[in-house]
Amino acid sequence: MSSNTTIVALIAFLLATAAYGQLYPEHSVKKNSITVRGTGTYSFGSTIAVVKLQVNAAAKTALEVQQNLTKSEAKLVAYLTTQKVQKLEAAGVSLSTNTDYNKNPPVITGYSGHSSIAFEIPIARTGTILDGSLKNASARISSIRFKTPLDVIETARQIALKDAAQRARREAKAIARAMGKTLGIPLRVEVTDSFRPYESLHTDYGRYPSAVATTGSRVGGGGGFSNSLVGADQIVSASVSITYVLKGPY
Repeated sequence: MSSNTTIVALIAFLLATAAYGQLYPEHSVKKNSITVRGTGTYSFGSTIAVVKLQVNAAAKTALEVQQNLTKSEAKLVAYLTTQKVQKLEAAGVSLSTNTDYNKNPPVITGYSGHSSIAFEIPIARTGTILDGSLKNASARISSIRFKTPLDVIETARQIALKDAAQRARREAKAIARAMGKTLGIPLRVEVTDSFRPYESLHTDYGRYPSAVATTGSRVGGGGGFSNSLVGADQIVSASVSITYVLKGPY
């Protein structure tokens, strides 16, 4: 190759590199390599509901409150056991005084307390379990959150990574072709990914006007939660940075 031809080829490469930098500022090109970035995502529905219910009691003495809580909690646990829920466990107990501040000095008029039970259940069964708990054990809803088994999360992460790598390679091939080169083997790969494990509760309460959608809600007047709970989609995102060899004239 003559010196003039070499100079022309070099100028063409520099111009192509400059144009590439303007079009793809997030990527970088060196004389014999190119670094590209790709992002992939994969969404999937939650499969497990993590539910916390509570039973309440109020009485003149703290002992009476404790006794009433024990009875109510036993009734709730008995019902949930028949439903074969998973990871059933006590989630806390609270006891407080009821005080009349209109008196001088203030006077304790009684005691109140609550006991919490937590468990996990497939989302498809959650509405039915809530209805039964509120009806049979006078329980109240403390919180509901959704999650997904770790193996499902890992599968989703792998899909997102594959998507990110494919996007990066497509960009690299297009850029190399525009520069009159071909894409060689990858020299370096960097991976970053993220996952948000829980999403908020989505419930169609419009079909059940008597079900109040708040902490401490109860069902009455024939309303219910059956078939009304829908887990929000969860998203895995993955990003890769890949450096490829560029083959062709310089």
